[in-house]
Amino acid sequence: MPDEGEEQRRYKTASAGPFTTRAVRDRAGPAIEAIVARLLDGVAASGRAELRADLAAPLALETVAVVLGIPDRYYPAIRGWYDA
Repeated sequence: MPDEGEEQRRYKTASAGPFTTRAVRDRAGPAIEAIVARLLDGVAASGRAELRADLAAPLALETVAVVLGIPDRYYPAIRGWYDA
């Protein structure tokens, strides 16, 4: 694997703090737990689930959006990109 170089390491180090496991858990944990609960409630209500469409895709999209602070009005566009 090629060396990323000092400049790349500096950028990575400077931006890593908000994305550590602890930082994400502390900042976004309750919101992510609410997302999971809502998705599972939807599966329970319908009695079935398509794993990717009903759980994996919305969980991935909404988790990343919460961590990055992306407003939910952008979810449909992001979901379109994800599906593509």
